[in-house]
Amino acid sequence: MKTRGMGGIYRPTYTQRQPDGSMLTKEAAVWWITYSVHGKRTRESSESTNRADAVRLLKRRIGDAQAGKPVGPQIERTTLDDLLAMVEADYKANGRRSSDSPTSD
Repeated sequence: MKTRGMGGIYRPTYTQRQPDGSMLTKEAAVWWITYSVHGKRTRESSESTNRADAVRLLKRRIGDAQAGKPVGPQIERTTLDDLLAMVEADYKANGRRSSDSPTSD
């Protein structure tokens, strides 16, 4: 995948000290993706050691961004409590009176 500006996949490198004191550079097993959305660079783990899985995830993220959908790993982790807090904040910010109604639990 060599499309300029669309993103990329890589495996991070790290150094590890050897018993004799020398440093050894190693490559991580898990593939990572990097892409840009609205000028902001995002890096995300593919959570896979398979390169093809990382390519699929990158294509999905780029496709979602081009379609105007929210993009990123945090979007997939939104909980019901997060959504409820966002609705309550919207009601408060817009002065909605129905937020004062008792809820039926």
